[in-house]
Amino acid sequence: MEGSLSHLSLEGTTVIKKLALNLFCTKFQHSKHMSDFFSTLPKVEKLILKGLIWGAMKWSEFRSPRKFPKGLDRLRTLKFIGIPLHCHFSISLLLCLLMSSPALERLYIEASEREEVSLEQPIQIDDTCILPCLRNIQLVGISGLRCQLQLIKFLLACSSALEEMSIELSMAMGGAQEKIHFVTESLQYCRASPTAKVIIKTKKLSSVRYTFSPIWLE
Repeated sequence: MEGSLSHLSLEGTTVIKKLALNLFCTKFQHSKHMSDFFSTLPKVEKLILKGLIWGAMKWSEFRSPRKFPKGLDRLRTLKFIGIPLHCHFSISLLLCLLMSSPALERLYIEASEREEVSLEQPIQIDDTCILPCLRNIQLVGISGLRCQLQLIKFLLACSSALEEMSIELSMAMGGAQEKIHFVTESLQYCRASPTAKVIIKTKKLSSVRYTFSPIWLE
């Protein structure tokens, strides 16, 4: 679904398995609580939230609980495209969807190109939760902001079945020294999966690959 709508309701559409939303909507469902919107998708297996949807939800003050009362128990693939990771609202929604998706296996997050340093206080992330089925994570457009590092730390600490995390650095990130600092800090994060492989690369496809063993340079 793409475009601009005055109202969006998915009530009665309980058989949807794949859904992609890239639209601006001034009113979601019949409530401002996200749980009312996402609870209409009990069978969704793949969910993509892109671009305009973030501004629409923030504009409409669409509030997110810590966890949806009715989880997305069949969700296997979750994609966030153009998400402003410097905003409390979008981070809150991202975490809520993760906590509400116990069967999630694949996660793709592409940060907004307009990422900026936030003046808001850092959001509190509970890194004691478990994402038991999450095996593959792709992060794109990472510029090294504190909120992004906080998210990476959370995902590594909570994904007990993680096989690979791929991080593509934004062209907005500074020179070699800043990139080295990013890799050094990332290496210090605890991982719930002892076999997790983390790949850090730039858009030029030069990359640094590392696990708990020494760093490989390619």
